[in-house]
Amino acid sequence: MNINLETPSTRLYFRHYEPGLITTNKEKYTSSIIMTSKDLVSSNWTPKSFDELTVDSFSDILKMDIEVVLLGTGSKQHIPSNDIFTAFFKHQKSVDFMSSHAACSTFNILADEGRAVLAAIIVE
Repeated sequence: MNINLETPSTRLYFRHYEPGLITTNKEKYTSSIIMTSKDLVSSNWTPKSFDELTVDSFSDILKMDIEVVLLGTGSKQHIPSNDIFTAFFKHQKSVDFMSSHAACSTFNILADEGRAVLAAIIVE
């Protein structure tokens, strides 16, 4: 499913998401990724599914100067365990969990508004 009709003004943005494939304006990925509007942080993020998420999955993200973290949990929205929420709270980070398609769409909107946003997308 294509993400949106307008082209965001950011350097990096999402064009398309479907289970097993993420397409940005620069590349296609068949693995989970982490991206800001300026940089591809990881093109092979370890979790391949929501069930593989742990607090350690976010260790690099929690150190970054990011306003909002969007976690795409795969083809469906899933809510993580309390220990993951606690880790984000301790680092004073905002995190939203949604389907990967919704996270890609939301990322494009927030990035185009100039927000410091990061998307961690499970390709599932």
